[in-house]
Amino acid sequence: SCAADRAEAVIAAAGRAGVPASHIGSVGERSAHVTVKAGGRTVIDLPVASLHEVWSTAIPRLMERTAAE
Repeated sequence: SCAADRAEAVIAAAGRAGVPASHIGSVGERSAHVTVKAGGRTVIDLPVASLHEVWSTAIPRLMERTAAE
């Protein structure tokens, strides 16, 4: 991760060190969306707030489900 204005320099430095690197996105406001594209199609396009909710409640939800079994 780096500041947007340093991305090209970071990728170039990684290349000189033999480390694969590429620009995969940017960080923004919580009201923003996360969009992931693969093979020319969008595979994820969700609000950051929704993704945060899933991430932050994953362990409690798993524990509740396991306890119910």
